[in-house]
Amino acid sequence: MSDLKFGVLHKRAVRIAALCTIAVIAVDRVVVVCKPMGTLTFTAKQALSGIALSWTWSLIWNTPPLFGWGSYQLEGVETSCAPDWYNPDPVNMSYIICFFCFCFAVPFITIVVSYGYLMWTLRQVAKLGVAEGGTTSKAEAQVSKMVLVMIMAFLVCWLPYAAFAMTVVINPGVYIDPIIATIPMYLTKTSTVYNPIIYIFMNKQFQECVIPFLFCGRNPWAVDKSVSSAETSVTTTSSSSTKRSKVVPA
Repeated sequence: MSDLKFGVLHKRAVRIAALCTIAVIAVDRVVVVCKPMGTLTFTAKQALSGIALSWTWSLIWNTPPLFGWGSYQLEGVETSCAPDWYNPDPVNMSYIICFFCFCFAVPFITIVVSYGYLMWTLRQVAKLGVAEGGTTSKAEAQVSKMVLVMIMAFLVCWLPYAAFAMTVVINPGVYIDPIIATIPMYLTKTSTVYNPIIYIFMNKQFQECVIPFLFCGRNPWAVDKSVSSAETSVTTTSSSSTKRSKVVPA
């Protein structure tokens, strides 16, 4: 039984840690782009601290059932465990409310506020006309797309599960078909799949770091800078020669 409990703890800790990591990344983007703390930047050490914080936060709120505050049970078609949403015991209910607030509401609010502030800052810079050649407008559009996709993905992944859990908590006697109850559970598991994909395809910094890591130090889609420079030089020279050939001597 103890092995089962620790297995449940591990699975749930991974999911909540992944959710918290998204919130940490959102804060990182604000610090790097908006610079609310001046010249403070995220170093590798700070990134590791953020990861450690995500896992610590996850463990803090997933271990209490092992010590009597709350409990776990099989859910849906009984292929996964979750907090005992159906148990009306006041002690169990207090744990579920805290779990919902600190493992769903807090990360979600952090993500929305962070990306909202990031978009607001970019718009203010664009209004002041600081950027040249529409650089800020492009950055704003890119960030807006990523923010929209991230928030929508978050809601698709976690909102059905949160709604299901709160429905059961508010009305413990409600009957929900096991298959229907299983769908939200599996949606939460998909976040570990699509979150990296979203960041890799919508953030150039992630592309520059992750793609070489996946391809043993090389990026198949990267443009060779030397080749690019040579092509630019040839194009410029060709253009200059064409212009000179059009000049008719007096």
